[in-house]
Amino acid sequence: MKVSCAQCSVAYDCKTGAYNRAMKAGANLYCSRTCAGLARRAKNPLSEEERKAKKAKYDLERRAIHGDRIRKHKMDAYYANHEEALAKAKIYRKKRMPKHVEYCRQESYKAKKKAYDADRRFKAFGPFEEVARILDQVEKEISSQASRYDIYKAKGYFTRSAIQRRRELWQLIKRN
Repeated sequence: MKVSCAQCSVAYDCKTGAYNRAMKAGANLYCSRTCAGLARRAKNPLSEEERKAKKAKYDLERRAIHGDRIRKHKMDAYYANHEEALAKAKIYRKKRMPKHVEYCRQESYKAKKKAYDADRRFKAFGPFEEVARILDQVEKEISSQASRYDIYKAKGYFTRSAIQRRRELWQLIKRN
């Protein structure tokens, strides 16, 4: 039996039983699952934010009720092929390693990584992050203007003997 799709108006073949059931229920008929999905989404009066909020609420309620069962099911699925997945991942990493090494050698990557590492290192100082950055810049400037020999000489490293240094170290240890 030829029927017109309610979404795209294309004529298609439909079984008589399906047509009769739809007419009895007052439902529309669609030529494909794609058209049915488009029609369902077009009828939805909620905005995207409202749909996301509704879905988040549903997920929380479902996890509260069935959380243990969901976690157990996920863990079983994970460990069912865990060794096989690890072996595949290891082969994949080994195959991709030369490309990764080349990527890490690029100057753009080095600059990006240097900035990332500095941000991460200075975040540990919390409210004193900016002070730590300034101190780091000062230390870099000092080391660029003085050689290692000059720094050691200023600290008195070359004017003391090894015995004197050991005695000073033992005195520090005894104090603490």
